[in-house]
Amino acid sequence: MASALQYPSAGCIDSHVHLTNVGSFPYSWMSGAQAHQGAFDSPVEVKPWTEQGLKAAAEAASVPLAGCVHIENTDGENMDGFVGEARWVLSLMRGDGDYGPGGPGASPSIIRGTVAHIPCSEGPEAVQTFADRMTSEESCSDGTLPAGLKGGREVLNGAAPDACLAPAFVDAVRKVGELGLHWEICVSPAGFPNTPALVKQCPGTTFVVDHMGYCGKDFDSWLATVRELSAFGNVFMKLGAVEEWE
Repeated sequence: MASALQYPSAGCIDSHVHLTNVGSFPYSWMSGAQAHQGAFDSPVEVKPWTEQGLKAAAEAASVPLAGCVHIENTDGENMDGFVGEARWVLSLMRGDGDYGPGGPGASPSIIRGTVAHIPCSEGPEAVQTFADRMTSEESCSDGTLPAGLKGGREVLNGAAPDACLAPAFVDAVRKVGELGLHWEICVSPAGFPNTPALVKQCPGTTFVVDHMGYCGKDFDSWLATVRELSAFGNVFMKLGAVEEWE
């Protein structure tokens, strides 16, 4: 008989949560024509998903949830949307934000940090523009990024398999590391074998591999890539969403 799960006495941190504010941001990767390209076989109705809902779900499953990290999930197609979502999550963390139709934010907030959409495919200049706007619009008087901003991500599931190796993308990911942020790898199964080459070119950036790298139908290729990544000291892997594997 399998033994019961043992949780830390201080509780668990859910490191990959997508909260939603359906009144302010688009989520067509779930609800629109893009849905079939992602985790859903067909479009779904996007409903408010809040800290309160997450806490209730954790309690129902007897999981001692101590906090969570929000991962970008709006598909806004410009810098206003990327900055807007990040600032919205920071407002929830401060206690002065809300979920739009989903109601008020939690008090106190259980969000410990946010990973924002940073458009590295647009090059290092776009990364700097994002950082400058976050510093300015969050009124960071010392010129540093907001403490709650922990990292960046750009989903490349629908991009070319070698998109993460484009020179502008590599330079941008290096810039993310220079800013003190980590980079979350989210690619298709076809793109996953290219990620060790990206990591090798960015020794100053810490990487987190989302969803265990998405294993497609070629398990041997996935395993070989995981073994390659394990040789780097700046790479970590999240165990989650493996039900989305092909």
